[in-house]
Amino acid sequence: GGGGAASRAVKHRALDGDVHGAAEMFCRDPHRTGGALKELLEAAVHKQALGTVVRLMASSAAGGCSPLPHGNLRDALWAMPVETNPRDGADFAEVASRMCEWDTKEHCLYFATRARQGVLEFLTECCETLRKIRSEEPQRRVQAGLTQMGVVFVQGDKASELKVGQSQASMESDRRGMMKGDSVGVSAHGWSWSEGLLEAEVVMERPLIIKWSARHPRRSVLQETGPFRIDKLANRQQYSRVIFSVHLLAAPARQGGHNEAGRKVKQRPSPLVIQAVVASGEAAKAAAES
Repeated sequence: GGGGAASRAVKHRALDGDVHGAAEMFCRDPHRTGGALKELLEAAVHKQALGTVVRLMASSAAGGCSPLPHGNLRDALWAMPVETNPRDGADFAEVASRMCEWDTKEHCLYFATRARQGVLEFLTECCETLRKIRSEEPQRRVQAGLTQMGVVFVQGDKASELKVGQSQASMESDRRGMMKGDSVGVSAHGWSWSEGLLEAEVVMERPLIIKWSARHPRRSVLQETGPFRIDKLANRQQYSRVIFSVHLLAAPARQGGHNEAGRKVKQRPSPLVIQAVVASGEAAKAAAES
């Protein structure tokens, strides 16, 4: 359909590095281009241009743009890159929420406030971890099971998966450290890799298997001769659950996104419970402001 083509056009622009052009295209008709919001977010963070994109989105929302589909909002928030500036990420969550249709202003405010808080906490944790990775003695992180050095990857069972063939890891790193669903950073160990740090997700703990989250390296890591290091960045599963549950409460009943309307309605609390939760959020906000 037209929506698919419109989304693809925005994606191509974003991936080609024209973040500003992609954002303008997206803002013209979020209802048709919403499928590209995730890629737009990733490209904007990579180019350090998220602040600009958020400003364009805010003026589009204020001007009464076509409604962004809820599934696109949730998918973009789920994909929030770990290196996003926490304040920009939180602003993005709030402004993107305002581009959607909600049952009432209270529902919108409830979601925007909670999503903003969830994003801020997640990205602040990521920020702190990235700082530690750069400044801490790596051996301490290795002992805690938070880092593996000297990693050589081999192809996993699936094309998208990479298995750690060998590494210097703590013997007890099995007990804690990297868990399934965790977000990890892959970087070069002792040599210069043009990609810097790329985010991946832990698919399996023993043996450690990962898959790239958003950006893939231009050249497969299997072709590189130097070793890598893997650092645990954050618990992305916990963050995803926060976004999922506040969205489940606040979004209109049949706005689950991709063919999941039926499942969404089954999981949803009763309208009275939702009304009470959303109203208590309003009351709390009013109290905080008084």
